[in-house]
Amino acid sequence: RRQRQMCIRDSISAGTHPGLTVIAVYLPNINNAGGVWGEDDNGWDRFILDGNTTSLNNMVSNGNGAETNITGIFNAGKPVLTSVLFGEDITNGSSVYANGELVHTFSSDHAVESSNNFQIGAIGLNNYNFNGDVAEIIVYSDILNSDSKREKIESYLAIKYGLTLDNSAGGTTGD
Repeated sequence: RRQRQMCIRDSISAGTHPGLTVIAVYLPNINNAGGVWGEDDNGWDRFILDGNTTSLNNMVSNGNGAETNITGIFNAGKPVLTSVLFGEDITNGSSVYANGELVHTFSSDHAVESSNNFQIGAIGLNNYNFNGDVAEIIVYSDILNSDSKREKIESYLAIKYGLTLDNSAGGTTGD
């Protein structure tokens, strides 16, 4: 029997880690699959979610609300590798990558708090349990500003799990 959720006794809050990178490989089983990872106490903490309403669909929390309808981060029945980079209080200093492609940038303004634990397969108090499989999650307590560091990790995970990364940039970025 597989464990569906895991709670890590550590925080990914902006107060603890103002710069943060979370790289995940997962397979949503259905549309509106729920939360893959995060922490939340109803205060728009850090998480990634495919909720059951338009305002929570294919989204990442920005601290004051939701960055919604982000392309490629939840497709039922298709595995995906996402990288979410949080650069707190930097205009457009946060970004979301899906299978190696930059799909969204945003400004992250999360409140400082330390009351939550990091969860895998769920996010906090709202009972957004993930309906799917989480293969691997890697968390860096800093933002991976260097594309080459992020790309190396994504390439490793893509090879490990048989995923195809975006190759549209060509050259050293994508050939």
